[in-house]
This record gives sequence, C-alpha cells and structure tokens, in this order.
Amino acid sequence: VDVPHRGRMAFAADPTGAGFGIWQDRSRHGADRDEEHGPTCWNECHTRDYLVAQSFYADVFGWSFDEIGDGSYGYSIAKRAGDGEGVGGIHQLGDEIPEGIDAYWLAWFSVGDCDAVVKRAVELGASVRLPPMDSPFGRMAGLAGPHGEIFGVIDAQMVTPVPV
Repeated sequence: VDVPHRGRMAFAADPTGAGFGIWQDRSRHGADRDEEHGPTCWNECHTRDYLVAQSFYADVFGWSFDEIGDGSYGYSIAKRAGDGEGVGGIHQLGDEIPEGIDAYWLAWFSVGDCDAVVKRAVELGASVRLPPMDSPFGRMAGLAGPHGEIFGVIDAQMVTPVPV
C-alpha cells in the first residue's frame, strides 16, 4: 500500500503466526529516538516456534542472531545485516504462557517513570500484565490497552535493552 508522499507499507504474518509490518521510506524515516519519554525503544517476537521464526527473519531480512541468557529460555538478539546493529529480539514462549496464546510482536516504549506510566495507563483503561519490576535493563512493566493490545514500558535510562 502506498502512503502518499511518505512511503510504502505492507502487513504480513511470519510462519509462526506473529503479525508484523514493513515500511519502505520515501520521506519519513523509522523510529530512531532514544532517551525521550514515549518512543518505541525495542521490539521482540514472542513465539513457540523459536527456530522457525529465526530462520524466517534471517531469510527475509538477512538478520543474524546472538543467543543470550543462561540457557533456561530461548532469547536472541536479531542483528541487522551489514552493520550488526541489534534491531530486536526473538523470545521462546514457555510453559508459563497458556496454550492458545498466538505468536506476537511486542513493542517496548521508553518512559521516564515506569510506575507513574503504569498507574496512568490503568486509569485510562489498561490492565497490568506484568507488574513494574526491576531488571538488568531498567524498571519495566507489561500492559494491555483497553482493546487488548499488549505492550511494554521501560524506564528511559534504557537505550539498548541488551548489551550487544
């Protein structure tokens, strides 16, 4: 689909069922703002078919992957072809997630005060999926908007969520 004077976009789903969009720029570049309140700062695919997802994104976008963690769960940093820049993550959904939860992409938003944003989001009709907690990458929480859309928020100190 053409977006007049801006670019071209498409929406698709990967073989694991995770929906995603792609953008071909004409005059509007992608999200590249950091250390502000509110911009997208990280995206990650959550799927039960971890290796299938990795293979798909490697074939389509030329990404390579760096495995992280202690081996108790599957998580990898997707790295852009050419410069090796970390562009997102892929996370293996585990047994803690009920069957029937489809694969999905999760957007993370950088915020200045995680607890205050969670409180305000709840006042506006969101529900808490993951209460605010400290992590090695900053204070973070998971929310569902009033229409069920899920997203994460993390304190603005975090620019790159995982050392690459």
